[in-house]
Amino acid sequence: MEKQETRLVTRLEMFQSQQELKRDVTSKIEEVDGKVDYLNKIVLPLVESSKQTAKNTDRMAKSLDEFTAEQRKTNGKLYRKLSDHDIALTELGVSTKSQADVKKANATIIVAVIGAVSVLISGIFAIAPHLFK
Repeated sequence: MEKQETRLVTRLEMFQSQQELKRDVTSKIEEVDGKVDYLNKIVLPLVESSKQTAKNTDRMAKSLDEFTAEQRKTNGKLYRKLSDHDIALTELGVSTKSQADVKKANATIIVAVIGAVSVLISGIFAIAPHLFK
């Protein structure tokens, strides 16, 4: 069988070992604490910036909604006016066409009357020499 070596630890060695472990743990805790502080310096401003960005985005969305609503009102009025103008122009076109038809009919009647009067006058001049002979 092998010889087992038994080693005893003195209080001083145990105390030194505990102190070394304590220093090691303390330095690691301080290192982590430093990293946390560093992250706080970076992350907290980013969080605040993110909040501001969210507020600005919300305000922009509200402004855009208000602008869109105003444009719809304005465009609605404009489209109603254009529609009214379209209707008025259509009515004007219909009345102008009917007036043109009436004027054409009147012109035809006037030409017929003038033609009839000229035939009558020509007939009178043609018959007059035979009557006064």
